[in-house]
Amino acid sequence: MEEVTLRAIKRAMPGHGRARVHSSLLTAIGIEDKTEVEVVTPGGASLTLTVFADALVEQGQIRISEEDLKRLDITDGTDVTVKRKVPVGEQVREAAGDLAGKISAGAKDLGETLSEKTAGIREGTSQAAHDIQEKARDISSKIAEEVAPLGEKIGEAGRETAARIKDLVPTARFSQTVESGLKGLGQDDAEKLKSLLLESEGEKHAALVKAETAAGRTIKNLTFPPDVMVVAIQRGATLVSPGDDVMLESGDLVYLAGTDKGLEYMTKLLEG
Repeated sequence: MEEVTLRAIKRAMPGHGRARVHSSLLTAIGIEDKTEVEVVTPGGASLTLTVFADALVEQGQIRISEEDLKRLDITDGTDVTVKRKVPVGEQVREAAGDLAGKISAGAKDLGETLSEKTAGIREGTSQAAHDIQEKARDISSKIAEEVAPLGEKIGEAGRETAARIKDLVPTARFSQTVESGLKGLGQDDAEKLKSLLLESEGEKHAALVKAETAAGRTIKNLTFPPDVMVVAIQRGATLVSPGDDVMLESGDLVYLAGTDKGLEYMTKLLEG
């Protein structure tokens, strides 16, 4: 099975271009985690989203951002069809296979026609030569009609792939404060931090602990808005896991993810 019907539910956290489903549905759709799917509404509108497995999502539901619900022109709770997005390479292989089959069939027809018409020519029938020429022109025309759409499909697939690669460039997703912090880490820690940030929901920001009311306090003793989470803490050139009992020190760089308003509040709280 490569498609299922699910109920589209609005996500609490922003996440344009992403969706979350129960892990068991990955097998039903025939995909892996972080794979693109096509979401189609009853009205025929469609949108390509990247799905993430989430055991907390109810079976039979797909969690979609409010922005993507608007793009699909549906309301919270609408049933949609979710199906596997066929990779570009697979599309090209299928199209090439179809074309090869049609060319083979056309060549066979031409061979049979040539055999029949050659016999007619030997009997002195000039009409046979004319028929062969007409048949050859028809087959050439059909081949040209098939090859042109394939070239257009390959070109379009290449343009779509280039656009997706451009969208996935990590530096376009991070603020200047995050980029500056990444430069102070070793390569392994920087790659680990990038991965954590890309997997986190919402906007990304880094705040420097300067406020006396923040330094010397543990994370659980600070008042965090519900729409903001601590992704990691950078202490010098080292990453520190953000457990509840971790005590912040002056000069720590705290990496955050969440909404713009929540990030603004936490920046003031940490930096003073």
